[in-house]
Amino acid sequence: MKIHKAYLVLIGLELTCIVINHGVSKTNPFQQSSLLLFLTATFSHVLASKADMTKQITIITFHLSGITAVETLLWILVPDFMWYSIVNLLLLLLAKFFFFFDHLAQLVVYFFECISQLLLRLSSSNVDQMMPNSELQPQEDQV
Repeated sequence: MKIHKAYLVLIGLELTCIVINHGVSKTNPFQQSSLLLFLTATFSHVLASKADMTKQITIITFHLSGITAVETLLWILVPDFMWYSIVNLLLLLLAKFFFFFDHLAQLVVYFFECISQLLLRLSSSNVDQMMPNSELQPQEDQV
């Protein structure tokens, strides 16, 4: 019995979303062709749900009409979802861009720290080799 209510719950949720989205505006979200297709699919779905569900053709009609009714309502909602998807995609790319350059900046800083430590080691070893050991030689007092 749950499968009989699934399509009706989806149709109810989609109609609620359409009413919430287009309720304030004075434009009609239903075009003549989509409204006719939705009403035909819904009527076929209700008739198929009341018929004998043991026959294969009734089951096919039930599912096909339910899917068609849900898809027809999705045609109305998809443009709004597309705008949300485009905005979210741009925000995701922007976040990825900053995340990538943050890691790139950290890699550059780490690279320069390694190079500076290497240069300090090399310069300290060169200074030790160039300068004679002043502790071993006594310094002469000048009078």
